[in-house]
Amino acid sequence: MKGISAIIATLLLLVITMGLAVTAYFYINNLIAGKTSKVISLLDASCSGGKIVAIVSNDGNTNISTSEFKVLLDGNPSGTVDYDPDGPIAPHTTVVITIDSVPTGQTHELYIISPSSSTKQTIIC
Repeated sequence: MKGISAIIATLLLLVITMGLAVTAYFYINNLIAGKTSKVISLLDASCSGGKIVAIVSNDGNTNISTSEFKVLLDGNPSGTVDYDPDGPIAPHTTVVITIDSVPTGQTHELYIISPSSSTKQTIIC
């Protein structure tokens, strides 16, 4: 009987260890996927004639709808923002953002915030 209980104890420890390893794998995998699924980058931004035109890229692996990220100008929500093309931004594609009615003769900070990342660029109008 003593030999059988040692084998059962060893098997039980192996099953518990494997269960913890699988749980840790799925937890870390979901944690990383959530942080990298909706990542954006600001490729370029320029100001001309009171408009800021910015090119934003979806570097993540899932679609990002335009309602999921914020466009801030000098820390405040910008007024009129147009997206070309309209609709969600597919993974590894770009969208052109146009911000109208920007005061000229000033330096502006353009912030674009997505669920997984944010980016900032200084623009002189």
